[in-house]
Amino acid sequence: MDYCLRVNQKKPVFIEVKRATEDLERHEKQLLEYSFEYGVDIAILTNGLTWWFYLPLLRRKLATEKVFFYRYKATKS
Repeated sequence: MDYCLRVNQKKPVFIEVKRATEDLERHEKQLLEYSFEYGVDIAILTNGLTWWFYLPLLRRKLATEKVFFYRYKATKS
């Protein structure tokens, strides 16, 4: 986990940041396990171009499904 965001001591958001060329799937399990262990509401995995969002505590068990993803695509001007 590279970043942890907190608001008024409420459960944090964990953000794991990898290189733009990095395969995110290799890091998904570790981020989700840390997030579940620490009671994190939102976990984000990104390489700057692709962003995967998770709700690790969904239904009070470790949820591994992405709830949202975004992929940046450059456009020609």
